[in-house]
Amino acid sequence: PIMNNPMDALEIPSLKPLTGFLTPSESMPMLASEHDPSPHQIEIPSCHDLLIHSKMCALLDQYRAIDQNFDFGILVKVTKEECLEFLHGVTTDSSSNKNKKNKSKNQLLEQLIKQHVPIVKSYMDCCESELILEGFFHSTLVDSNDRVEVAVFNCQVRREFIVVYRNATDNFGWPFRSSKQTKTVNLHPDQQVSVSNSVRSAYFGGPPYLEGRVFELLDQLAEKHPFCDVITTGHSFGGALATIASLRYAVSRAMIRVSCHAFGCARLGGPDFRLLVNSLQNLKVIRVEYNDDGKVANQDSHAGDWTHVGHTLALQPKCKPPSLIYRFEKHKPTLSKHMFLPLRKGEKTAQNISAFVTAIGQYTDGSLAWVADFEGAVGKGVRGTNDETREVV
Repeated sequence: PIMNNPMDALEIPSLKPLTGFLTPSESMPMLASEHDPSPHQIEIPSCHDLLIHSKMCALLDQYRAIDQNFDFGILVKVTKEECLEFLHGVTTDSSSNKNKKNKSKNQLLEQLIKQHVPIVKSYMDCCESELILEGFFHSTLVDSNDRVEVAVFNCQVRREFIVVYRNATDNFGWPFRSSKQTKTVNLHPDQQVSVSNSVRSAYFGGPPYLEGRVFELLDQLAEKHPFCDVITTGHSFGGALATIASLRYAVSRAMIRVSCHAFGCARLGGPDFRLLVNSLQNLKVIRVEYNDDGKVANQDSHAGDWTHVGHTLALQPKCKPPSLIYRFEKHKPTLSKHMFLPLRKGEKTAQNISAFVTAIGQYTDGSLAWVADFEGAVGKGVRGTNDETREVV
């Protein structure tokens, strides 16, 4: 009789990945900590990156002051060359007649008028050759003047998608005067951590609801342009919304590196919120503050047990050193002279986003030294009796 081939009795091994304490699984995500962060979490951004992001925040913050009814979505997919074409047209004699004969390739661009020149120039100022506005979304909270706006940019030169958040009104309050303003609620059933009620209400407010639309666009961009980072940014209340968005996106897309650059943002959550944000390996939060921003300091002093998340980058152009960065808030002084400068009656903010743009520009042009390492990372080492040095071999 013909003997069976012993190889026939071998079973093909399953290709299903094993799970254990060394391999990630849905029930046991790979987490970091403030004491053992991932390399991405402690990567210090360059001053050039922050300058671009602050200019984007300024663009979204100021365009409605030029034209209250301007639709920022007109600039979606508009290239730098088309902006130059528009600017050349409005500065040329009889431009109206020429525009009628030679229509722009982008039909939406034809809606721009001479009054919109400052907006287009600001857009070009923060744009690089390959930076394109991919989408613009907004949702109304109370009325047309109180709305959340989100602009999504695609920058292939830097291999990143930049999401800019802005809120038309400062819902943080100045300062916190009622328990309603300091009330905390759970962020979401999937992330049961305490955050500011006003920030959560604005972030999930609608309709239309912004998170799903923004994340869907980011997923489409990531499919078309893989291996790109996602960066959320915003100023003041917009910075708080950007922080929430970065957390939500980093949790749901663990394979994408996410960063948040928040300018002049006060505390917005409890200790459990901080632990969750700082434990995600793919999420880095940098909170940029002007050291004489009395508004943030006063808000912090009324915020109870709320805490900051991520690292704090302090800009202090008139001091030495001119810039400091505190790793997960460590070694940061709790109170200092510059934190409580008096504000004029009726003044709502000590530092607007334009002040950040001006300040960061002093670092990019070489006038001031940019931060090199975290505070407390470099010390004198261990010394013995009589100042005896001890070398580790």
